[in-house]
Parts: sequence; structure tokens; C-alpha cells
Amino acid sequence: MNRFYLPVFFLFLIINFSSAQKNNAVIQSFLDKHRQELGLSTDDVNNWVVTDEYKSSKIGFEHVYIRQTYKDIEVYQAVANFNIKDAAVFSMGNRLEPNISARVNTLKPKINPIEAIAKAAIGLNLITKDFPVLLETKNSREFTYSVPDLSLENIPVKLMFQPMPEGELRLVWDMSIYQHDKKHWWSLRVDAQTGEILDKVDWVVECNFGKCNHN
Repeated sequence: MNRFYLPVFFLFLIINFSSAQKNNAVIQSFLDKHRQELGLSTDDVNNWVVTDEYKSSKIGFEHVYIRQTYKDIEVYQAVANFNIKDAAVFSMGNRLEPNISARVNTLKPKINPIEAIAKAAIGLNLITKDFPVLLETKNSREFTYSVPDLSLENIPVKLMFQPMPEGELRLVWDMSIYQHDKKHWWSLRVDAQTGEILDKVDWVVECNFGKCNHN
């Protein structure tokens, strides 16, 4: 049994890897061809990572989602999605950022991930006595910490760029903190130079339908 299923499993991996590589080439070719009408430079379209991809078996489309990077650092919400069929892009959704290289403020953080977590806690008016414990180092820009009295879930911390209203791309530590009262699960961008919270989104949705005249 194992002798049969193991080769099939590896064949499945090879086919999926080959399909992903083909889709990457299709996307790169499309971006190179259309970058000017998209208002993007060569650097803007040459640096990206795939964040998700799947295939719709009924209609035969492959859906690929990418995010821009600069010097291997991802740009928050700088994303695009592609619908691919027969090795060609059928449609594209575009939120890619233009002229990235001229807009970044720095490549080197002044505060480390532990300091960024502490700054985030202060900015959220949360009290913690636990020192962050490093659980995983994915690379030089991505880490996972445990701070039990601060967050119900482990805290992933990643170096990214945050687009600002005035046009600058600020180097930040991206992280999420799930409060113990479960009222807020914050997605945060903490300035990697100053520790200021530049952006936050609450993943917890609360609905209030007002008073009703029945139980």
C-alpha cells in the first residue's frame, strides 16, 4: 500500500509545484506587459510573493493572490489577484503600490519585535507582566512570540511597510493581539522606528440590533 501511495503523493506535489511555477511566469509576463498602464515601475512589478492560490474546478480558473515586496519586505495591503485560464490572465484586481523604492523611509528597524510588542500593549492600554517568549523564527523578518497574559493567541510579528496617507511607506512591525476579554483581536502596524501604532484593525465584529419587544 505504501509503495503505491507514496509515489502518487510525490507526483501530486510535483504537478502542483509545476502549476504554481507556470502561473508565476504567466503573472510576471502580464505585469511586464501592462505595468505602464497600471502606473507601475519595473521594480514595482518584479518583486512579489504569492500569498494564496486555488483552482475552481467547475469553471477551470486558477486564482492567484500576490503581495508586493521591497528588499524581501512585504508591503501591507499592496496586493493583486489574478484569474488565470489556459495559461493566460483573464482578469486582474489591482491594489499594487507605485514607485515603492522612492517611498520607503528606511530598511532597518530601530526597535526589535519584543520592544514593538511592549509599545503595542502600551498603545492599547493593556497591562502585561509576562516577558515575550520566542516560539519560532521563520526568517530575519518573521517571528512568533507567546505572551500569555497579553494575548489569548500567540503573537506573530513580521517586518512590513505601511502605506501612509501622505504617500510614505513606513517600516513597521505587523502583529496581532487577541485580548483576554475576547472583545478585541487587534491587527496592528507598529512604527519600527518610534513604536507608535500607525494602523490598527479589530478582527472582532460585534452586532447590536437594539431592543426588541420579544425574547
